[in-house]
Amino acid sequence: MKNIAVFASGRGSNFKAIHNHILSGNIPGEIVLVVSNNPNCGAITYAEENALSTCIVNNTRFPNPGAQKTILTQTLKEAEVDLICLAGYMKLLPQNIVQQYKNKILNIH
Repeated sequence: MKNIAVFASGRGSNFKAIHNHILSGNIPGEIVLVVSNNPNCGAITYAEENALSTCIVNNTRFPNPGAQKTILTQTLKEAEVDLICLAGYMKLLPQNIVQQYKNKILNIH
């Protein structure tokens, strides 16, 4: 079973579909973290309603780009993430995350 982090910025429709497939047993994994730059998006609301861990990384909370990278890297490591699903995430991932999760990042449309 894979530990999955879902990155989302909007309504969360792709994220909800992933979560439903996991709950029905079609995807052998567990969502251990939901990451967003938008604390008010539907994806975060859904995650909170379903008791899923969340992480908000944006310029308001972390004005320093270096701090954003550090927080994101530490949070992914602490959650023991095996796979990242980009489900409507509207920001670029930091290069260190792309390198660390090479071939372990899926872009869901």
